[in-house]
Amino acid sequence: MKYNKLINFFIGLFVLLILIPLMLLIVQNRKLKGQIVLLRKEIPHLIVNNYAPPIAVIEEREFLYFHNNSKKTLLIIFSTFCTNCDKNLTFWKRLDHQLKDKVQIIAVVSKGIEQAQTLKVNFPIYVPEDINGFINDYKVSNSSQTILINKEGEIEWIKAGELNSDDYLKIKELALKLNF
Repeated sequence: MKYNKLINFFIGLFVLLILIPLMLLIVQNRKLKGQIVLLRKEIPHLIVNNYAPPIAVIEEREFLYFHNNSKKTLLIIFSTFCTNCDKNLTFWKRLDHQLKDKVQIIAVVSKGIEQAQTLKVNFPIYVPEDINGFINDYKVSNSSQTILINKEGEIEWIKAGELNSDDYLKIKELALKLNF
């Protein structure tokens, strides 16, 4: 009987020693999730008529600038791990084929660099030198972004996520529209 009380005491103590830190972790996790939500609301997204920031890329330690270009730029930001990127690849390839004389298409990979190198595309794929700075500047999430930039470097159109046939037609329409 004495041993049963002692065993019950130690089991109770053990449970308390595990439950208290677990409860503290749960409370801390909820607070952190709330802070992340607030931070996301405070980060301004890229918007139409703003200038696209330059991107430092690893290749030859150069920058990709989008102002004073002879053509508009279709900037594709993707990860080889996102599902809508695979679906968008068909649209991007078709746009490259149909608009190559009017628009330069540039892709920037945010994740899955090795897999991106194996894609069979005719447009260049760059890797940002500072991935965290790039993600911050372009507000990259886990989905793709397709951004049409005019010759002066202003964003004309932007879409995060999966493209559809209406988006494809809109990109073609805007790409063929002249800038003055």
